[in-house]
Amino acid sequence: MCTVGDIFSGGMTSITKGAPDYEKEASKAATRKNKLIKQGKAQVESTFAPFDNDYYRQRVQAYINYALPQLGQQYRGVSNAMQFGYANRGLRGSSAEQQGKSKLGTEMAGRQQTIADEGVRQAQELQREIEAQKTNIMSQLYTAADPASAATSAVNVASSFRAPSTFTPLTNMFSDLLNTYAANKRLEEPNPWGTPTYSTFSS
Repeated sequence: MCTVGDIFSGGMTSITKGAPDYEKEASKAATRKNKLIKQGKAQVESTFAPFDNDYYRQRVQAYINYALPQLGQQYRGVSNAMQFGYANRGLRGSSAEQQGKSKLGTEMAGRQQTIADEGVRQAQELQREIEAQKTNIMSQLYTAADPASAATSAVNVASSFRAPSTFTPLTNMFSDLLNTYAANKRLEEPNPWGTPTYSTFSS
């Protein structure tokens, strides 16, 4: 017969014999999970490795290469229109024409900088989006410890960002200058109705 004394003197061994070592099992599970996470992290990092500084610099240049020819076409159109307008009014070589050319040149330089700035802005926005997608995949990996799933997600996301970039065509970047030129042209044109006369009324 097992007495209370027997239990405290060693009889408890028979009761606990064969019970699992939960602490040891938990440690093993944590080790396995960390190993899987490490494996998945390496795969994700490798997949996203091409999205480095060179990639984003190329993205900036891609936008510039896309937009500058359109800007050049707009510039030539405005320049031709202005030259025709000055010639039509007998103002070729005049100070008005020189001022117009100067303003157009200044406007062109400013618009070139605008395009460069827009290229940088778009590249930075793309970088934030890619980093957010990568962070999301990593978060899922830490939760599920599923390296295969993380690797698949990384490949799919990376593939979508490697697709050729699409850009929005430029609007007319010289519209303000054209409006100013048109307004000045109207002011320079002679009044077809002659000089207005005013009547004086007396009581």
